[in-house]
Amino acid sequence: IYPIGYDSSRIYFAPGQVPTRGAAMRRALYRCRILPDDSGTAPVFWVTVDGASFKARRATEAWELATRRKLRERKKLKVRGNEGQGAGEVKEVFTAEAYPIDGDYMFGVTVTPIAKLLEGLDEATSLF
Repeated sequence: IYPIGYDSSRIYFAPGQVPTRGAAMRRALYRCRILPDDSGTAPVFWVTVDGASFKARRATEAWELATRRKLRERKKLKVRGNEGQGAGEVKEVFTAEAYPIDGDYMFGVTVTPIAKLLEGLDEATSLF
């Protein structure tokens, strides 16, 4: 559910910085808003950070523009076979998300208490 007029803030790594263990990272305040498009029929996701605003049709796209990096990145994981399973043989087993977050989460609309509040709105059936 994407309610028009929704507004939230989140502290996250500054634009262009990739989280690295043990490294000091600058953080920034991100403001997230959901506003109507020009026709008023669909939501537009806005993220503002360090005085710059970014908009997109999807929450994840807006966050990726603002942070200057992909939130979700597919990576193939390789596993070496155990004894009796082709020992020493390397196989690609599955792919995984490098960063298990998405734009909906970063906007806060999937955070359990907020999602429950949104679902309880009288207009919930007519929201995007």
